Amino acid sequence: GTSAFVEGALVLMDPPGDFFFIHLVCSLLESCGKGFEKGAPSRRLSVFLVYFEKYLFQKWQTSEFSPAIQHRIQDAFNVLPGSHKRPQTLEDATQEIAKIEASTLGRLVSFPNYSLDGFRVEEKTKPKSNAVLIPTPDAA
Repeated sequence: GTSAFVEGALVLMDPPGDFFFIHLVCSLLESCGKGFEKGAPSRRLSVFLVYFEKYLFQKWQTSEFSPAIQHRIQDAFNVLPGSHKRPQTLEDATQEIAKIEASTLGRLVSFPNYSLDGFRVEEKTKPKSNAVLIPTPDAA
C-alpha cells in the first residue's frame, strides 16, 4: 500500500516499516540528481529536498530506519551536485517549507485563476498588495 502524512496524522498509504517511497526517491536522486547542477533546476531540487526531509522526519517518528536505509538516504544526498542545506529537525523543515510556500504564494498572485489546494488567488485592485484567497467550489 501507499500512504501520506496529512497535518501530522498518518494516512495508511505509507504504513510504518514500509520504505518503498524512500527507496524510490533515493533511486531517482541517484540517477537524475546530477542533472540539477545550476540555475532554476537546482533551486527546484532544493525545494523538493526540503519536502523530502520533512517526510523523512515524519516517517522517522513512526518507523525506526535500519542502518541500510540510513546509508541509502545519505548516499543519495552525497551524489547530488552543489551543497543543499539540510534541515536538522522536523521543526526546521516545517519552518523552511512555510517560507517557501509564503514566497511561492506571493508570486502566484499575478496569476488570478491559479488553483492551489482548493483555493483560487484573486486580485482586487492592485496586484500583490490586495490579494485574497477564495475557496473554489470544488474544494468544499
